[in-house]
Amino acid sequence: MAKKIELALSVFIGYLWYFSLYLIILPYLIYYLGHQIDIFVFSYLLGKEAIPGFGILGIPVGLIFILIGVAVIVWSFLVLGSQAGCFPFETVNQKELHPKLLAVHGPYGLVRHPMLFGYILALIGGAFIVNSLFSLIWTIPLFCWAAYELIVNLEEKKLLSWFGQDYKNYQQTIPALFPIYFKRAKTTLPR
Repeated sequence: MAKKIELALSVFIGYLWYFSLYLIILPYLIYYLGHQIDIFVFSYLLGKEAIPGFGILGIPVGLIFILIGVAVIVWSFLVLGSQAGCFPFETVNQKELHPKLLAVHGPYGLVRHPMLFGYILALIGGAFIVNSLFSLIWTIPLFCWAAYELIVNLEEKKLLSWFGQDYKNYQQTIPALFPIYFKRAKTTLPR
């Protein structure tokens, strides 16, 4: 009974932490920094009275990116739960929360980290909505680089230790973050 409570608490803390981090803290920092750069470049360096933006198309374009990004995240979450039988956000290293199988279908057949890909799409949409050019061309790419480095150094090492050669084959076949097909290796995915 205590083990189930500990697992449930870990899942709850995982959701709370990741939702706070990814829905509040990171977007605020990304857009705040981008907006401050917008002000500095356009107002101080270029002497413009108004900061240029995306105009009337910013909100609908932003909403489209956000909806697609959220759809990719939800799809990834559902596929990970059904194919791998795991909870995607773990706060403690508990074997019960590790994936049972390697998810390679659905969004995981397009990119190895589809939740992050969807999140980046949603961030791009947010940059359009908050009307921040430098969020789009500077702070979001900086976040992408940092997130990619974190994934390569942490998550992929875990997945390699759990799945070994199957994950190596998957790495050679499926791109990490953006669905680019012209560089795919000719290997087979684990089933």
